[in-house]
Amino acid sequence: MPRIGQRLDHSIIAGTVDASAGTMVCSDGAATITDNGDGDFTITFNHDFLTAPNVSATSIAGAEAAPSTCTIAAVTTTSVQIQTITNTAGTGALADVDFSFIVIGRRDM
Repeated sequence: MPRIGQRLDHSIIAGTVDASAGTMVCSDGAATITDNGDGDFTITFNHDFLTAPNVSATSIAGAEAAPSTCTIAAVTTTSVQIQTITNTAGTGALADVDFSFIVIGRRDM
């Protein structure tokens, strides 16, 4: 619950990840990325949210022959773990796939 006189702002962080390079282009440098291994990334926010924010991620079609998807593995007030998966021969496996994401949540200003 907000305190009397407390200003709350909703913040939006958006970005695109080049999975094979483990790099990210992010709005206003608001986050950093860690490549945890094939298809597993942690995006750490430069400023904490008051509660776990809402996160959406979408894989970007590229050179992959198989369909791909993104999964939000974990979300906290300080970071989000995103996993990218390809469906090869009917079995999903973690694999480096480019993706975009958006994070929306409340922050104390």
